[in-house]
Amino acid sequence: MSTLETKQTSTVPLGDAAVQEGLEADLRLASQMRSLAQIAPAVAHDLRAPINAMVFNIEILKETIASGRGAEPGGKDRLLRYVNVLREELTRLHKSLEIFLSFISPRGDRNETLDLRELVEELAALLVAPARKQQVQVEAGLPDGKVPVEGNRYFLRQALLHLSLATLAGVPRQGTLTVRLERQDGAARIRIDGRPGADSPAAPEVSGPPAPGFDLQPSAEGTLAQLWVARAIVVAHGGEARALEPAGPERGTSQAYEVELSVSDNLGSQNKE
Repeated sequence: MSTLETKQTSTVPLGDAAVQEGLEADLRLASQMRSLAQIAPAVAHDLRAPINAMVFNIEILKETIASGRGAEPGGKDRLLRYVNVLREELTRLHKSLEIFLSFISPRGDRNETLDLRELVEELAALLVAPARKQQVQVEAGLPDGKVPVEGNRYFLRQALLHLSLATLAGVPRQGTLTVRLERQDGAARIRIDGRPGADSPAAPEVSGPPAPGFDLQPSAEGTLAQLWVARAIVVAHGGEARALEPAGPERGTSQAYEVELSVSDNLGSQNKE
């Protein structure tokens, strides 16, 4: 026998609570890395746009100052326009980076009372880049007031991102990915759905009723772990994640998901991260 076959090491049973917790943490991290890898190229492409705009305006500003045209009549206004463009593009870059980093950084890895409306708004903004790459629009539906819930901001961001990417994968070109938050009867409900557009390719026909419950069947895209993690996170927050029949007459174009969480009575401990 080889050394690997004969050597015995002490092991901890897989049923051990500490091992189970460690495996779940590893699966969460792996799923997060997979989702981030899916969106990173599109996000990086969008981040280059404000950077390129700033570089272009800096060059024009430098040329205007060096040539002395800034001292001509109207030159001051021209210089200020370039400066304003730089400020606007810098603000745009800063906002995009902050949203992307919020889904990476564990700064919000603690239980707190948070505004679910902010998380959904950030999610919709983050999805614009990968959706555009797929020739899909993103539409967000948000209530007017705050929607306070008790939870871990870091984990909830991951769960919503996993479900959104699973939905986006099935939205046809020229379609729309909808992320809608509603507050009703003490519950906050987030529905993530996709629908084809007028010019979208025809959807394949689907026979029979949709699968009940939460579909965790393996797929070609390998989203099984991400869906499992998303549901586990929501359940750990005392909520429920459901797979729904997509809205509209064309079933089968994409999966739809709904997340339900209990609304908290207090938003005083909210800390934005």
